[in-house]
Amino acid sequence: MHAKNTGALRPSAESSPTPPARSLPANESNSDTIGMPMLLNNAQTLLLAGNQRLVITRTRGKAHPDNAGPTADVLASTDVLELLDPQGQPTITIRVSSAGAVVELGARSVTLNVQGDLGIAADNIAIHARESLNLSSAKDLTINANETLRQQAKRQAITSTLGDIDIRANDDVKVDGERIRMNC
Repeated sequence: MHAKNTGALRPSAESSPTPPARSLPANESNSDTIGMPMLLNNAQTLLLAGNQRLVITRTRGKAHPDNAGPTADVLASTDVLELLDPQGQPTITIRVSSAGAVVELGARSVTLNVQGDLGIAADNIAIHARESLNLSSAKDLTINANETLRQQAKRQAITSTLGDIDIRANDDVKVDGERIRMNC
């Protein structure tokens, strides 16, 4: 990324979703209710090429003295990094808290281009396309499941453009349909 020479990151009240908090002396609190945490906000903006901006917002929670402990402040903290387009709309947002990191992509289209390998691992992965899903490979495509592989669609078409279709089963092969047409 090429940054416009603006010096160091600087606080920015207009780009932050919440106004920056004023510094309070150690004995003063901005909590209106006993037991509610005090929040300190700090936003910084870095101007980037193409009138884009990188906004870093840090929200630090001060735990109530009854809940004080070595991790109380960290647990109440959230850091947000936003890449804003020239109109001020977020294209990438990363939220970091004690629960982990969340990445949000707000651009109209996103391309992920990797020269080497790309691996994704998780307990569960769900991919949903509102229009269509195209999965293609310049060479081989392998789908493996240690248990059951299910396919379901209104209609299905399997075409081999060059060569055989090979179906093998360790046990029975069951074909059930209204009519089974062979060599038609």
